Order: sequence, then C-alpha cells, then structure tokens
Amino acid sequence: MTHRLSFICLLLAALLTTTANAAPLNARLTLKNKQKWDAELKGRHGDLVTLIESGKTTEVSLPITEITSIEFRLDLEKTGAIEKFDANNFKAAAAALQAVLPPTFPYLDAKNNVLPYVSLLLRALYWSEQYRETLSTAETLLARLPDDSFKRELQLWRILALLESGRKTDAEIELERMGPVPRKDDLAAMYFYARSTIQWANQQWEPAHITATQLVVFRPKDLEWLPAGLYLTARGYGQMRAYDTANQILDELQRFFPQSRWVPLIPKLQEAWKQQREADEKARAEKEKEEAKYRIQPARKDTTP
Repeated sequence: MTHRLSFICLLLAALLTTTANAAPLNARLTLKNKQKWDAELKGRHGDLVTLIESGKTTEVSLPITEITSIEFRLDLEKTGAIEKFDANNFKAAAAALQAVLPPTFPYLDAKNNVLPYVSLLLRALYWSEQYRETLSTAETLLARLPDDSFKRELQLWRILALLESGRKTDAEIELERMGPVPRKDDLAAMYFYARSTIQWANQQWEPAHITATQLVVFRPKDLEWLPAGLYLTARGYGQMRAYDTANQILDELQRFFPQSRWVPLIPKLQEAWKQQREADEKARAEKEKEEAKYRIQPARKDTTP
C-alpha cells in the first residue's frame, strides 16, 4: 500500500511539474460580435473553450462556435523549421514544430494562423520517414477539423502514411472514398503519387505508369513531388523494357534532384532491369532453340551427275 501511495504521489508531482512548466498558450480571439479578446487558452471540453481573458484571473468557458478566428501568439519563425526543411533536415524541422504546435490542435476547427505550419509539420514527418507520427498526427487533426481543403490534405497524408506502413488495402479504401483530385489542384501531385503507388502494388503496371506520367506532365512545378514522379515514370518504362528512355529519366532525376530520397534507390532499380533483361534474353534463346527443333529444313538439291 505504501509503495502504491508513493507511486501515485510521484505521478501527481510529475503532472504538476509538467503543468507548471508548460508555456501558456496565448491568443487573440475574434468573436462573432466583432469583439477581440487577448486570452490564455486553458483547454477544451467538447465545444467549450476554457480561457482566461488578459488582465483577469477568472476562467470562463466559451462555445467554439462563438469564435470567428484565433490568432495564436506563437513566434513560429523562430523555430527555424522552414530553414531546416529547405536544407532537407526534415527530422530537425519536425522536432522544432512538434515542440510548439500540438497545444493548438484542439482549437484548429476555428479559423487560425498556424495551418501552414501544421502542413509543414506533416511534410517534415513524412519526408523524415516518421510514418507512425505522420499517421497519428493526421488522424488527430482529421477528427477535429471541418470538411475543407486542408482536411483533404490531411486525408492524403494519412493515405501516404498507411502505404509506407504496409497497410495498402486501408490506403486504397481511403483513396477511393476521398475521390479524385483535379489535376490543377495543389494536392494533385500527392494524389497521383498515392494512386500510382497503389496501382503498382496491385500489379496494374500500365495504369500505374500512366498515373505517374500525369504527375510529371500536369505538376512539373511541384518540386517536392516531381522527383517521385520521375522515379515512378522511369520504373514504368523499365517494366515495359524501354530501358533507354528509363535511364534517360533517371539521369535527369540525379542531375536536377541529387538530394532526393529517390536517388539512392536507382542502383537497385537498374540492377533489377539488368536481371530482367538477362532473363528475357535467356527465355528468348531457349524459345528459339526449341522452335529450331521443329523447323522444316529446306531439301538439299541433288548434285549427282
């Protein structure tokens, strides 16, 4: 009993310490009646937001529906996340944003000023191959956010994380449920990539190649996803035995995107093509040899005088 009480006391002390050390979440709220409140957000229970208005000491609860927008007082530029991401230091970018963004998550169904950084967090988590965190973050936000364009982005991040986690069937179901993305949409490249990857996993070689080509043709300025499109397009040409075209595309990938995550995969892909070509040549030689057995030889002319 004493040990149990000691454990509970330690747990409570840890919780109190965490609460005491947590940075307050300050924000400016714009209400439906046009009033603006500077407040510290203390929590949320259902549709009620608990807060303390600046200059006051009493907590009040306010329905989220009464809040038109929330401007979080976070200096996100100081995290250096954008610079870290641009330098391909994705893991550091994700860590910097994870340190400050999660307390805002319960309130993001109101119009706010942090969604671009939430998007950057998901990108950094995905490109640093933290797929479990990508999935959990996307699912947490999907349960909260209204049905808008950002929710569609969250759905795509969830689908991509499911694919990378080996849950192809779940990803395929979610992609079909979400429906197609117009090719001029900013999310089109993510959609084409996810769809092509699923088609390839289903051994639908030609549809997978066509979808990957759409990524390259319709979203050539999306430099975040274009390398993936080039790699998938080259892989499709290789499957069709168009090795020269495939290698030309891989040369472009290495030349223009040398830091891409796809470049280290090239030697393995080219080795697979080499083995594929050797197997094709062997099969062709065996077929010709077998056909030669049954080939009718032309009759020899009788040269006897």
